[in-house]
Amino acid sequence: MKGKNKMDNKKTDYPLTDSEFMDIDDKLYILIQKTLGIKYNINEDKNLFDWYCEVRSELCEQIHNKKIELNK
Repeated sequence: MKGKNKMDNKKTDYPLTDSEFMDIDDKLYILIQKTLGIKYNINEDKNLFDWYCEVRSELCEQIHNKKIELNK
């Protein structure tokens, strides 16, 4: 059980630096905006912005988990 909790803590503690997060955010925002074909800012639509934040959070978590895996 201790090992499981230890891994759970690692999965929820994202050690991305501010610059890594901002780089991901900047590029992902543009990519999604272009792919959806919208000309307005994503944050102008609350539902779209909430969805974007979920996608970004999941991506950051996956990147974090992969960094842990690759550094074992």
